[in-house]
Order: sequence, then structure tokens, then C-alpha cells
Amino acid sequence: MTFINELPESLKSEILKISKQNKDALDVFQQLYDYLKDDNNNNKRRKLTISNENSDSKDYYDIDKIEDSTIIFQLKDLSFQSPIRKKLNLTFSISPITQTPILSISKSNDIKPDIIITELNDSNIVFSTFLPIPEKINQIYFVLFYRRNLNNTFNNEPIVLTMNKDQINKQLIDEKLIKEGEDFKNYIQRQALVSGFKISETFGVKFKNSLYVAAHRGTKEGLLYLLPNHILFGFKKPIQLYNSKDIESFSYSSITRVTFNVTISLKNGEKHEYSMIDQQDFANIDTYIKTRKFQDNSMSEELKAKPMSKGNEFAGALAEAEREAEAEAEAEGQDQDQEEDSDDEEADANFETVVEVDDTSDVTDDENDSGIEEDEEDEEEDEEDEDREIELNSDDD
Repeated sequence: MTFINELPESLKSEILKISKQNKDALDVFQQLYDYLKDDNNNNKRRKLTISNENSDSKDYYDIDKIEDSTIIFQLKDLSFQSPIRKKLNLTFSISPITQTPILSISKSNDIKPDIIITELNDSNIVFSTFLPIPEKINQIYFVLFYRRNLNNTFNNEPIVLTMNKDQINKQLIDEKLIKEGEDFKNYIQRQALVSGFKISETFGVKFKNSLYVAAHRGTKEGLLYLLPNHILFGFKKPIQLYNSKDIESFSYSSITRVTFNVTISLKNGEKHEYSMIDQQDFANIDTYIKTRKFQDNSMSEELKAKPMSKGNEFAGALAEAEREAEAEAEAEGQDQDQEEDSDDEEADANFETVVEVDDTSDVTDDENDSGIEEDEEDEEEDEEDEDREIELNSDDD
């Protein structure tokens, strides 16, 4: 009679009443109970119990395939970067178990999906948006961060995929889901909202301070997106997402003429540094930080230069960067001075050469003039001597 205790009081009393009138009735009820229980356990969609970080447990179901009749809309042959790298379909459909919207990723509707997210609500969906791709005007990223999927596959890593605008537009227009000239992003946002979560708008006229820059996280090169309420770095794993509410401060370091570093400090004490950011992006990042009213800790005691001693040769990051910048500027100035001095010396040398040539020319001319005058005097003396000889000879005669 164990099943009797699991029944509501009203039903329990009715069964006991019938059993008193017919002793075999209780056995029939027991068989009926066992049959219904076994039938439920043998259902094709196996019931699973998965631990939930926010509660003791929750019931989920495996879904073997996506029935065409349950599909709300589907985007085909999308290039996924996370959690797996391949071309797959992104599908919004109705769960055959809960009759609520679910999101799935699969190669085909006839096979078991790679990922199924059954909880499309604010408690599970952390953040979702469209993001621009550098130098690819016709393509955009779609990102979706969530806490858990069905069976916790792929460690619940975020969904990142690339959408070709022309391809998506053509597909949705052909399926008469949008009209010619309509933005497909608006349609997807509406469907997501109806399903229970929001795809945020992060770029556009309303969000002039949103930007993205190339940066490094250790040895990994990626894109740092500075968004209205989040900061995202991707898209090589691990993809990192910060909520603005969790950020304590920003600080700059390793500043040179070409690049600089940015460190994001979180309220829980974590620090994440992004390096090799182009100096041309400094003004935009600084404007973003000031507009969002984040604290700038670049001049904190930790980053300032400390007194030098035998036991303490540590210098703050900013002080070191300033010294490097000053040294580079001084070296550049010295190089320029040396070039100017070299030019002056060369000019002086040319001038002295000209002067020497002119002086030599003057001396030579004076010597020539002096020699001519001496020759003329000698000729006059010779003529006088000849005249004297003629006179003497005349007297002798």
C-alpha cells in the first residue's frame, strides 16, 4: 500500500472506500500504478537530474532530435567559434516536454543536438549581443553567455558564431519572416525576447562610446570590446566577460610611444591585464573610462615609483614608463642636435675651403705683380749702364 500514501487525501479515501467493498480492487489499483510508473520511466526522453548551482536539483530531459513542427525559426550553416568550431544550425523551437521555447545547436534536425539551452530566462542567460568584426563590414559576431545548458555539455562555454548579413537576410526573406530592406537583427531580437531573454544593443547611434581595440592577454591576441554595461575579450578561449558592476577600477602601465597596457581590477580582488594596445586607441579608451565614471588607479601607490635602496629596487610601472618616454625623447633630441651640429661643421668646412682658395689666389697675384715691377727696374738699370758705356767710349775716341 505504499502508493496509497503518495496520493492526495481525497483520492486516497475513495480508493480505500472501494477496497473495503471489493478486496481485489486494491490489487488492481496497485497494478495500474505500477504500469503508469514503468511507462513513464521507459519514455524515449530519459529524465535526468542535474545539480544546479542555485538550487538543490532540477529535472531536465534529453531531446533526441528537433521536430520540424516545433521550430520557431532556424539559421542554417553558421560558422561557430565557440564552444565548437564547425558549421552548425542555430534553432529556436518549442520543447516537446515543457512546451516552452528552447535554443539548440545541431548539424541536422534529425540527430541529437550538440547543445540545448532549455532555460531562456534572465536567471540563466547572462549576456547576449551582436558585435562588429574588424575589416569585415558584411559580417557580425553573435555572442551568448549563459550559466548552464542541458547536461552541462562543453563546460557551459559561451556561444560565439559569425553571421553573414547577406546570407541571413536572403534566408529570412525567402522564408517570408522579414520584408525586403528590414534588418534581420531586429527580427532575431524580437524572437529572443518572446522566448524569454534579451539580445542587447551595444553599438550604434545610442552607444557612441562603445569601441573595440586589438589587445593581448598574455600570449593570446584578441579583441577587447568596451560596451555600455560589459567588457568582453575574445575570441580565443577562455573568452572573458566582465559586468560593469563588478569592475572596481582601471589603470594604465608600460606606456611607450607605440603601445600601452590596461589593467582591469575587479571588486573581488582579481586583476586582468591587457597589453600591446596601440597608442592611437588611448584617447578613446580614456574617454570610455571617464564617461562610465570608472576609477582610474594609474597613480595609485602600488604603481607609483618607490624610493630606491639596496634592499628595494622596485619602481612603479608608471614611473618606469615615464622614464622610458623621457629617455626616448632625450635620445631623439640628442640625435637631432648631432645632425644639426654635423650640418654646421660641414658648412663651416666648406666656407673655410673657399676662404683658403681665395687667400691663396690673392697671395699669388701679389707675388706676380711684385715680380713684374722688379724686372722693369732691372731693365732700366741695364739701359743706364749701356748709356754710360757708350759715353765712355765716345770720350776715348
